[in-house]
Amino acid sequence: MKRIHILSALLALALCACGCGFLNGLDNPKMEEESSGVYRVTIPAAMAELPTTFRTTDKIYLYNNTKDAFASDKSGNPTALRPAEIGDDGTTCVLSGSVSFYKYNDNTERWSLVTPGEADTYSLFYNLSDIDPEDPYACYFNYEGQDGSAESALAHYYAYASGFKMNTVGSTARFSGVQSMVSMVLSFRRDGATVNPTLKRLTISTGEGTLARIVYALTSEVRPDDLVLTNPAGTELYLSMAFEPDNEFDHLILQAQDTQGNFYDAVAQMPPGGFVPGGSYGYDIPFDYSMSLKAPTVTRSDGGSEDQLTPNADNTYEIKPKGGKIAIRIDGDCSGYNFVLTGKSTVTLAGNGTAYYPFYGCFIASLFNDLTVVLDSDYTVKCPNWMSAIMADVANLKLSTTGGTYKLTIVAQSSETYTMKGLKGDNYYAVFGADPADLAANGFTVTLSSEQDNGDGTGTFVYTVAPAN
Repeated sequence: MKRIHILSALLALALCACGCGFLNGLDNPKMEEESSGVYRVTIPAAMAELPTTFRTTDKIYLYNNTKDAFASDKSGNPTALRPAEIGDDGTTCVLSGSVSFYKYNDNTERWSLVTPGEADTYSLFYNLSDIDPEDPYACYFNYEGQDGSAESALAHYYAYASGFKMNTVGSTARFSGVQSMVSMVLSFRRDGATVNPTLKRLTISTGEGTLARIVYALTSEVRPDDLVLTNPAGTELYLSMAFEPDNEFDHLILQAQDTQGNFYDAVAQMPPGGFVPGGSYGYDIPFDYSMSLKAPTVTRSDGGSEDQLTPNADNTYEIKPKGGKIAIRIDGDCSGYNFVLTGKSTVTLAGNGTAYYPFYGCFIASLFNDLTVVLDSDYTVKCPNWMSAIMADVANLKLSTTGGTYKLTIVAQSSETYTMKGLKGDNYYAVFGADPADLAANGFTVTLSSEQDNGDGTGTFVYTVAPAN
């Protein structure tokens, strides 16, 4: 990893939006009562050494930590302060306005006026994504919707100033960043040659799940999730990224999909000490070709909509029932696609195919409904990043054939301490030592070979399904 300085590019962009003005020093915040329950606040604020600046369009929210109340009107609508007197470099401003503080009472289901105390402490939140004064602890910063452009990164840059007091000498409102700013220069190789794909989608995750989609403003707790860019803005990207505090020993996992259905993978290590809020980091990331999308032939015999036989933007076939039932046939090889079924389902696997689904999730998932898999030939399903290749969630999974004896070969994540042996249903949960015979539909038998350890965190499981004598 190469650390580079990206503050200048981002600051130059931000400064274009800044007004002129000058603030000599950073004074303490002030609050004076104008009338009953209404207070005039004047808060000099600074955002030094952060890759963003104040703009007159920014919304900044004031929170009384001691009273657990946002500045709002009597109906709970939040009051936003906007920067004025912005310094020439954009890093200082004055926030002023008339505010009141209201808190929602769950017992009375009414808003109550809050009277600030002299020793109360306050926080400011810069560009808060979601604010709900009724439930302050649900307010958060959201990192979804980025496209990799510098403009997008700035729009998702969030900051806070906390622990300051009003009318107290030496107490100041200085903003700190919630997240890190990350620049990435992407390159791609296929079969040993450099290629220049047009990207359709870029997914960034971490091996230990420390990457955050949401950070809660009052607690700094995170909601982990992947960061997904749709139609990324080229191969030189700027991103606003937040992480769990202890991320030093994690690693980044990146997957790019181009407009031709080709996939490229990359892995990158965390910077020394991990990503730190307010920091800036740069990466050169080489991707290697991994696979190309290949759709199977999918037909249905339940009379349901043929439109559902076209996968969505996430390469998922979402099949809904007709009359409460689903009956589909998957014929031949399949690569990069999966199926989500929302009715009592029968799925026929045919054509001596191999299904390869290298992403997080099952190849076939039936949600809250029983699933029967019917083999019309031998069939192989590979899900190297998931423990169950085929799953009936909160339902039963059964195996049968069209009359012959066939093998269902599953490659899935597995270890000595935890394995699902590639299949999961309420009737078959191998973690607790389930019997493969419990998978057999009426009139059939199911046997399971010994696991083959593939040496890469996956195992191979061969289920033989045959008509009963």
